[in-house]
Amino acid sequence: MIFDNIFVKADEEKILKALSALDNLYQEDYNREAKCVKLFNAMGAGTWELIAFNPDNKIAFGLCDLGMGFPELGYVSVTELFESVPMLEMDKFYDQTWQDILERQGLDI
Repeated sequence: MIFDNIFVKADEEKILKALSALDNLYQEDYNREAKCVKLFNAMGAGTWELIAFNPDNKIAFGLCDLGMGFPELGYVSVTELFESVPMLEMDKFYDQTWQDILERQGLDI
């Protein structure tokens, strides 16, 4: 049957490796020209454009959009994403920077 493997577990190792290359979550300022990591729910709403990550507790910071019309900057537990999003995927071709996200959202921080 064509849908036998529709629920594919996220490649956590690959995602964590990409997140580990981001800025440290607890530094004072983030590199505005650094590429972000975009995670998304392949089965529905939910997009996370992440700019910083702490590998110790697996908490990330970035623009979180749950598909309700009001994305916000905030923290997200990557562990909880792995547990609660059935098809969490990483956009391999995403090339937005932190500056791009700030400009798109009309933020000046």
